[in-house]
Amino acid sequence: MYTQLSKDLGFELKRPGSLVVFYKKTEVLIARLLKFLKVTGLGHLIKPLRQFMKVPGLKWLNETEVNELEPNLKGRPIGGFWMTTMGIVEPHEVCMAFAENAVENGVEIKLETEVLDIEKTDDEKMRVITNHSIIECKYLINCAGVWADVIAEMVDDRFYTIHPRRGAIAIFDKSRKGFINTPCGVVSNTDRTNNTKGGGASLTPEGNMLWGPTVTDTPFKDEKTVEPQDL
Repeated sequence: MYTQLSKDLGFELKRPGSLVVFYKKTEVLIARLLKFLKVTGLGHLIKPLRQFMKVPGLKWLNETEVNELEPNLKGRPIGGFWMTTMGIVEPHEVCMAFAENAVENGVEIKLETEVLDIEKTDDEKMRVITNHSIIECKYLINCAGVWADVIAEMVDDRFYTIHPRRGAIAIFDKSRKGFINTPCGVVSNTDRTNNTKGGGASLTPEGNMLWGPTVTDTPFKDEKTVEPQDL
């Protein structure tokens, strides 16, 4: 889907793939089992694996192949799993491309507009009260991020609450370009703490390395600070 979208909307898309690195024999054995299920097609019989079975371009690498692909990996990897079709984009560029396309198709974007309340009318419509005006609509899509629970409560939906967390990603200078060739992660990480969303080492389309993200619970929905310990 994104291959065509990048052409239609004019944003950059690169497909360096994504590498999962194995350091334990048990991880290699599990990978071999997945390979067997993929090659034989038996994985389609296992519901949690059906989406995985549809992914093209999967490669199982031995120790030598992993080191050839990523010579700067820490420690001594014994194998890897390379998803060659994984793509990377610049999120801001994609958002701007979608916004521009939406405007071209008649969408009106209201910037600096805060939703203060939502009223239901007798004719099954809604009145969205903002700091600038009142917008009447029949359908309302809630995509307010960490504020989505607040918007939902305005229409008497108290089914969930969002507990915000903040995080940081380290962006390296382009002088470090080439240190890794593909986004990398590991299954087992003895250095891992609860201060992470998982993540790993990734790349921007321009080649900058990205490490992270971290994650820290916060009581404030608009918390965006970065602390020294995050890095």
